[in-house]
Amino acid sequence: MSSELNIYQQVFGLSMASNKLFNTQNETLATMQSTMESILPNIITALGSWTVAWGSSHNVWYVAFNAKFNTYVVAIAGTASHSIYDKVHEDGAVAYVVDLLQWLCTALTGAFTAHTMLDTADDKKNTYISKGTVEGITALLNNKSPEAAQAPCTFLGDFLATIPATSTLVFTGHSLGGALAPALALAWWKSTLPKQIPLANVKTYSTAGPTAGNANFVTLYEQTFPPSSANPTGYQNWNVNLVNTLDIVPQAWCDAEDESAQSLNRIPSFYNSTWWCKKKLGAAISLLKIFPNASGVVYRPIKPSFFTPTSQWPFFEPDSILPPSTDPNGPCWLGDALYEHVLEYPLFVIPPLQILQFDEQAGGSS
Repeated sequence: MSSELNIYQQVFGLSMASNKLFNTQNETLATMQSTMESILPNIITALGSWTVAWGSSHNVWYVAFNAKFNTYVVAIAGTASHSIYDKVHEDGAVAYVVDLLQWLCTALTGAFTAHTMLDTADDKKNTYISKGTVEGITALLNNKSPEAAQAPCTFLGDFLATIPATSTLVFTGHSLGGALAPALALAWWKSTLPKQIPLANVKTYSTAGPTAGNANFVTLYEQTFPPSSANPTGYQNWNVNLVNTLDIVPQAWCDAEDESAQSLNRIPSFYNSTWWCKKKLGAAISLLKIFPNASGVVYRPIKPSFFTPTSQWPFFEPDSILPPSTDPNGPCWLGDALYEHVLEYPLFVIPPLQILQFDEQAGGSS
């Protein structure tokens, strides 16, 4: 199977592998670490000649290495389905923003000043990313790998400093990981943290990621990591965000009327919802907009590569957002949303690789 997979499919598979603990609930770090150590090698071996070079760590990220491609991949998990910290502090902390260029002066140690209720002039002048994104990057760079992990008791930044100049380095993630991967790559590269590898050898592979920052952030990111294609299509592209056209997560957190392709404003029209469902969704989105609007900045998406879902979905017109109380597995708008956010990506990128598909609950959403 692995011989049939190209480098993009393999990198995507490594990203999916980081999400194998997405349904973890009330488990200790030691238990999660033990579980990941037992399943991760088999998963990434199925992709090709990959080995774990660093980690895994915390909730969950690791570095894989492939000698054939001379490539290192930093794979960052999406939102753990039961992680309140992920959902509130990383996914939803968009009401506060951090000046990225000021934060870079701290060597990404975690010390930062969060702002809210900024004016338009600030948004146009400075490069802002969400407080949740900063907290995610801080966690990624300032937690050592566990004692039992590969490259034990080592910070990720210290490990990245050892990657040779001749190698390639890819940052990848899905959902929350899809927002963190490009933001981490940019922050790490622009920081004073040591590195041997040249910029030309550093890439990102983001899927289903929500927006992380404002227009200046997008400009700085795309200047640093130019998209491999001016008009990307399909999944074989570096430095863009692979987006299912029916996935609600990449619609966050932009609410600008001029963003017709990726905006919170599009969500109520998804999944052939009935009039009543659309009305309720519209009200919910209006409440959701309070958070990004409170920041004072307009969130903007990085360049997307869109794809049309492979299956005929939905199979019904949802009349409610949540499942009916009489049938927890009954048709609902949220069921469609989870399907499009989780299952359509493996079907599009690597349909034969069943080992990496998420479980039957279609969890791990952002």
